[in-house]
Amino acid sequence: MFSIFRKQPVSERALKLHQQAMWKITDIVKAALAIDNDRFGNQEFLAYVRLQYILGHGGEEYETLNRSIELLRVGIKAKDSYLKIEQTEITFRGKQQQEFYQYVESLLANDISQESFQSQCQAKINSLLPTLKSDEGKQALTTYMELVSLFFRHRFETVMLGMVTL
Repeated sequence: MFSIFRKQPVSERALKLHQQAMWKITDIVKAALAIDNDRFGNQEFLAYVRLQYILGHGGEEYETLNRSIELLRVGIKAKDSYLKIEQTEITFRGKQQQEFYQYVESLLANDISQESFQSQCQAKINSLLPTLKSDEGKQALTTYMELVSLFFRHRFETVMLGMVTL
């Protein structure tokens, strides 16, 4: 008589399927709660999402606009690098720094790859660093090198967008 009330054993496969279903439900609940968040209901955010979708899937008429937006994004990044480069050039005006600034300018005028630019700048900086006396001057040159490399990368991105030629 008690055998009727006894639980049947649950297979491992059924337990795994149950656990997987619970994880999926948990993920769905998290996504639903995130979507219900106030910031996702904001009209500006919804307009932004619609615009991003249209630009990505809108067809040829939006392709030029999308490329222009991408170029603007790269330009804004490059502007920040350029301003920092200019500030460094104004602040650190030693002979070695001036020599490096001119060297970088000559490299930028040539049509070289990013890797070649990087290696040539690094070689020049390695030859100049021992001649600098102050740690501040050495740090400025190293920072300048990083900023110029970043600027070159932004410049390369604009070339890849087909908007600027080297």
